Amino acid sequence: MKKKSILNIVIFLVFTFMLVQPVFADGLISIKNIFTNKIVPAGGYIESDPIVLNGKNPDGFFSIQIYLTSSGSPTVKVEIYTSNDGVHYLIPSGNTAVTTGFTKTSGNGSDGRDMFPIELNMPVGYLKIRITETGGTDAGEITLDFCMQIK
Repeated sequence: MKKKSILNIVIFLVFTFMLVQPVFADGLISIKNIFTNKIVPAGGYIESDPIVLNGKNPDGFFSIQIYLTSSGSPTVKVEIYTSNDGVHYLIPSGNTAVTTGFTKTSGNGSDGRDMFPIELNMPVGYLKIRITETGGTDAGEITLDFCMQIK
């Protein structure tokens, strides 16, 4: 009896681990280029096309990588606008800009390149990324990639 019970326990544990294991597995990473050398006008903004999260099973981990260049001295902020209907986009209460005061000398290498986490305080179906030039005098050139982890 003891051998059969131990065998049953081992089989049960192996089977349970096989069912639970995907929960502990790392998610897939999906990267999408949003802007490549896109001009953000002085005092204006650019906005991405909608990024559809509906049906993608995102794991809640998002980030952006940004590169800002210019012959002038633009200052930009990055904001995330969200929607559940795919029509009306807004900044949810409690969320703030991804970054503000970003310049062509920002970033660890002082070269206008950096990465930021995107923190959403709720699940959403769609999002847009908006880059606004806040200095008002110089345009900037933006390259931006969006990354999300998918279960």
